[in-house]
Amino acid sequence: MKAILLFSLLLSLNLSAKVVFNISVIYRKGLDQDLTLQNEFHRSYKKNIGDYMYVEMKNGLRILFKSEGIIDGSEVGPTKKVRLMGKVMNSEEKIITEFKNQDIVLNFLEEKRKIVKTDQGQEIEFIFNVYPAI
Repeated sequence: MKAILLFSLLLSLNLSAKVVFNISVIYRKGLDQDLTLQNEFHRSYKKNIGDYMYVEMKNGLRILFKSEGIIDGSEVGPTKKVRLMGKVMNSEEKIITEFKNQDIVLNFLEEKRKIVKTDQGQEIEFIFNVYPAI
């Protein structure tokens, strides 16, 4: 019985750990072959694993993320892997792309890049990293 209680306690600590998410979004729109406009957004969030993060850029691009801890059976203590899931929408709330279960999995102190191309020839680059909050 004590083992189940201890496991439950460790599991709850595992999923509620505070972490810092650094998210950068670079939006590129080509006007023609030699001219490209670029908007950038950089933000740090100090959140619990499981919380939502919302980004809205000046050009109307909206991004909603949710983090999820990945539990490795051999780990004890807070998780060291985080999965990001979410969706990217334009100013009319039309979904441009969605990030599902295994699209973005981050280890602490690791940087991941994801590039999405839209139907209109635009490019959205996402840069993510996560580390434990102090």
